[in-house]
Amino acid sequence: MSELLVAVRRRLRWTWAAATLQWAGPAVALVALGLVALGRLRPWTWPEPGAIVLAVAAVAVVAAVALVMRVPDVVAARSADRGLDTHDALAAALAVGDEPGELADRVRARAEHVAGGVSARHAVPLPRAPRRLALSSVLAVGALGLAWTPNPQDDVRRERAAEQAVLADEADDLREAATALEERPGAGDAERAVAESLRALADELDDAGSLAEGLDALTQARPEMAAQVPADLLAQKAAATGLDRSLDAAPLPGTSGGTAAEQLDELSDALAGMTPDERAALAERLDELAATQALGNAAAADALDAASIALGSGDVAGAEAALGEAAAAQVDATASAQAGEAAVAGTAAVDAAAGDIRRQADGGGDQAAGAGQGGSSGQGDGGGQGDGQGTGSGTGQGGGGQGGGGGSPSGDVGAGGTRSGTGSGQGGQGNPTGGSGTGDQQAAGHEQADREVLIYDPSYTDGDQLDAGGSGSGRPGETVGRTDGATGSGHVQVPLSQVIADYQRRATEALGRGDLPPSSQDLIRAYFDAIAGFGD
Repeated sequence: MSELLVAVRRRLRWTWAAATLQWAGPAVALVALGLVALGRLRPWTWPEPGAIVLAVAAVAVVAAVALVMRVPDVVAARSADRGLDTHDALAAALAVGDEPGELADRVRARAEHVAGGVSARHAVPLPRAPRRLALSSVLAVGALGLAWTPNPQDDVRRERAAEQAVLADEADDLREAATALEERPGAGDAERAVAESLRALADELDDAGSLAEGLDALTQARPEMAAQVPADLLAQKAAATGLDRSLDAAPLPGTSGGTAAEQLDELSDALAGMTPDERAALAERLDELAATQALGNAAAADALDAASIALGSGDVAGAEAALGEAAAAQVDATASAQAGEAAVAGTAAVDAAAGDIRRQADGGGDQAAGAGQGGSSGQGDGGGQGDGQGTGSGTGQGGGGQGGGGGSPSGDVGAGGTRSGTGSGQGGQGNPTGGSGTGDQQAAGHEQADREVLIYDPSYTDGDQLDAGGSGSGRPGETVGRTDGATGSGHVQVPLSQVIADYQRRATEALGRGDLPPSSQDLIRAYFDAIAGFGD
């Protein structure tokens, strides 16, 4: 009997589970169907998986409760008596227990006889609710069928998934840029601050629900980061870096080398031991260095100039104080340039992320349009031949660029040769066929046998001077003389080493005016850093 009761207890647990699932099945299937239908109305990704989770969770919860459910022996005995129709034989045997007596023995014997040869399956049959089972089956099949049919929201979900992938990629790029900033040689608080801003922005991209939200976050963050870029950053860097390089190549007298700030500090201690001649020579050197700092580091320029004047007047103490101020100004300028470069790098990373997101949002249309508009074009001076003096000009279309050939009041004709005259008159129409604009006019050098780098510069000419006399009367339309200059490509190439100093001077003056946007400043800075070595 005890074995039968153990089996009945187990059977009762599963019977309860089956009955509960049949009772709750229609409700669970209906909710699952509603979730699947919701997934066809909204581009949410969770409704269909939620329907599956709901069904699995319902079965799991009922099964777990059935496993831990406590079924007393009396309940099991009574359930078996009802199923076997034994008139409470098993329950009565449990009631008498181990009591002695003939009656108790007969009750126990009867229970043993009833329990013999029967199973828990016969004692406790599984409940069946056909209508509930049918309703649950219909609802479940409907949910499965609706889930398998094409969903119009799938395209929207794929687009959103693609947007989230783009946002995640851009967030990773921002974090990589932040790490690169922190790993820069000599990175300090400025780099770390920009890196933290980039990481915070990356977190915002991860949380953004669309490309528009991500782009909005980048757009709002950019002005704050760009505001950290000084308007004269390139001039600051040029001044600070130039002073360091200049003193590294030719250290100040009485110093053991090092950075410019270190040499200026060391020089202030060495002034007392210098001779008057050495001080006079040093004053000239400091005056030259002050001139190089005028645009990018006015504080250092003023301090160096004050030190030079003090040395010239024999005021050693004043010169020492001025050199200390110059060293401090150099440290400040270097730190400011470093912080500005960090902000430039951060702004560039934000711009790159915003550009990628904007192109993705536009579907590549703007990129294709930009390629069609940009094309391959360039401005070039055509070497057309123009007859006549004065203001005559000739224009024409070359392959991808405009070529211009003609005379000017000074008589220049193209870049390949010149002619001049003192007379006046209405110039003839130049022949522009010599201008090609196919890239010959681009500033691109090539190495010759001696590895000298040549570049194109229209301000330098290599032709012969041809003169055509004129009366100088100034009457329009009068042609008093004519001569033909050689028609050439208009390409004047000069050694880069001869012009780079002039280029750097003009670039520094232009950048010092602060009229270039930060995005252009970074490009120009990178260009001059790249070509700086060619002039050595």
